[in-house]
Amino acid sequence: MIGDKITINGVDYTSDIYGLDEFVYNIKRTDDAAIETGTSNILKLKGKAYKLILDTFFTDPCNSLDKKLDINFNDSICCVEYKFTASVNQVKICYEDCYAEVVLIEKTEDLEAYQCLKNHINFWKPTNYDKHAAAKGTAYRIITCNNGGFLHKALLILFKIFVRPIFDIIKIICDAIDFLVRGDPCEDLEDNLNDAENEVLGCKRYHTAFNLLDMFQYVSDKCKLKFESKTILEQFPYNCLAWFSASSTTGRLLTDCNGAGGLFDVLNAPKYTMLQIAHKLKDVFNAEYYIKDGVFYFEKKEFVRNTYNNLFDVGKEYESGRILTCTDIEFNDEKLCAYGRFEYSEDSIDTEGNNAINKYNDVVEWNNPPRPNQTKECNFSNDFAPASFGRDAWQDTFMKTCRRLIGNCNFDDALIMERGVAEKDKLIIIDKENPTYCFECKFHTAIKLKAKGLSDTYIYNYPMFFDQFAAHKELYNQFWKDKDPRNGNSELLKINSIKYKPKDFCKFAGLLIEIKLNCYVVFNGNKFYPEEISIERKTQTVEFRGLKGVC
Repeated sequence: MIGDKITINGVDYTSDIYGLDEFVYNIKRTDDAAIETGTSNILKLKGKAYKLILDTFFTDPCNSLDKKLDINFNDSICCVEYKFTASVNQVKICYEDCYAEVVLIEKTEDLEAYQCLKNHINFWKPTNYDKHAAAKGTAYRIITCNNGGFLHKALLILFKIFVRPIFDIIKIICDAIDFLVRGDPCEDLEDNLNDAENEVLGCKRYHTAFNLLDMFQYVSDKCKLKFESKTILEQFPYNCLAWFSASSTTGRLLTDCNGAGGLFDVLNAPKYTMLQIAHKLKDVFNAEYYIKDGVFYFEKKEFVRNTYNNLFDVGKEYESGRILTCTDIEFNDEKLCAYGRFEYSEDSIDTEGNNAINKYNDVVEWNNPPRPNQTKECNFSNDFAPASFGRDAWQDTFMKTCRRLIGNCNFDDALIMERGVAEKDKLIIIDKENPTYCFECKFHTAIKLKAKGLSDTYIYNYPMFFDQFAAHKELYNQFWKDKDPRNGNSELLKINSIKYKPKDFCKFAGLLIEIKLNCYVVFNGNKFYPEEISIERKTQTVEFRGLKGVC
């Protein structure tokens, strides 16, 4: 079109580029929940523009992976400038016919921040995150114990009856000699005894967990973002939520907790990008995450949607003739749930943690009295495993007693693990107010409640349970009630597509470019949220796709 102009790295290539008349600006949500904007149509480049693509990416392709081109499009219809980039995964050439094809991705600070969050593992070996967390007090040592079987219990009895008394006698003799000769002939005896006790008891190691709010803030800062989670991670008790990973080693020795190796075994560091962590956590908290105006948000879905823009009423726009397609509304049968199954994952290694899974999981009835169309089982699972602790109800009384009588540290509230390693990560709400000390180091455990009617028994990590009828904070009533089809806030409806011709195309397009997918339309009083928006310049229309309706 006359007046349109496209430049590449500041040079005008308008005459060499074909397809601008079919320009479609697309807004969509990617698999990792990022919002990606750019062109949905392919531009064809010939002449000097083709030569530029060829020289930049394909003359020496193995050394062009980090190259990109800045492509600016001045739109003469709405008098706006779009800033795009093109990199190796957006270009291809037809060598024989001397043309290139390019799909453009918009260049924005928010998108660059997404790429930063997406492409960097910030907690692995070279990052020194452990030093940061140690200095800030957001890294928590957690003692781990294993229960063992019959032979382990027999060994504990033998140690208590025979070995420990012998050590005690030797210690008395050493103290007497020390008094007489002013020396210490048994200098290492106490340390050896401590090591022996912990070894026999199965409580000789610890793992380190990291505060999730601090993890988000740390990575956001590296990506030049602020972080907000007012409805989840900034709220008690979830501001004390820690990420526990023990995928590679059995942890560090208690006796080496102040050693030169650092606060934790780096091989157990979380091996995920921040976006991957956010994606895993959204399945726990029914959350949404997004970046807007330099802020990385991780919030309750209901809270986020209350900030969205109402674009128009579909019924009224039908009457004005601005809806160009037949809007087919249907029920989302996947959401017609008779009940919801809320589940953590079982761990293939840590069977001790699996013993707690029925405390963590819940099945919630949504079909009373029964409705004929509520027939689905809806499963809301996450990729984390439960955690079991020293005074849980199912813990062996004998082992509880042994940990109290034999151990040289306070092992009452230790994390109980099968072999000190776990396939799945765990989420633990840390009790910051009641640490224990061992070998001059500070250790933590999960927050806990006294179990009613049971002596020396506690309920650990309870805010991370799915428990519909709990008297305390837990996950279902805090974050998941909106999944109930009868509560008036469930995604029961869907519309595949709405094609709309706005009265003022440029103004409406400008609004969508600004707010992206943070919007909804209303139909018969119900809100419908799109998953993708296409702004078609040639027809001056907007198409909304994949709309989910709440009622």
